[in-house]
Amino acid sequence: MQSNSLPKIVVIGGGIAGLSLAAEVADWADVTLIERESQPGYHASGRSAALFTETYGNRVVRALTLASRRAIFDGGFVAHQRGALHVGRRPNGPRRPPPPPPPPPPRPAGRRIAGHGAERTPPLRR
Repeated sequence: MQSNSLPKIVVIGGGIAGLSLAAEVADWADVTLIERESQPGYHASGRSAALFTETYGNRVVRALTLASRRAIFDGGFVAHQRGALHVGRRPNGPRRPPPPPPPPPPRPAGRRIAGHGAERTPPLRR
């Protein structure tokens, strides 16, 4: 007996990943979304760990970021401020130090024996 019903998929979590998955499969599956919060997407953007930095992006992006700084901070979009560590390179310097050489290949746990040593070794039996 063949069924014409859609496959059933349960997505647990209504954050950005869960909502994206549910939307992607909704055309060909019966999707049920389970979310613990009172509304889907609650933690997807409202509690984002985004970093506001004026030095990110090209010239246009940096100008837009600087122009929106006052609205972002005064508008209450910043819940708290935290420090950041930026790692980079000197403009004309190397990107990073060269990687260390690869480790030597592992040695087998046993050792090779030949000649008289092989004659004195008892054969292995099951």
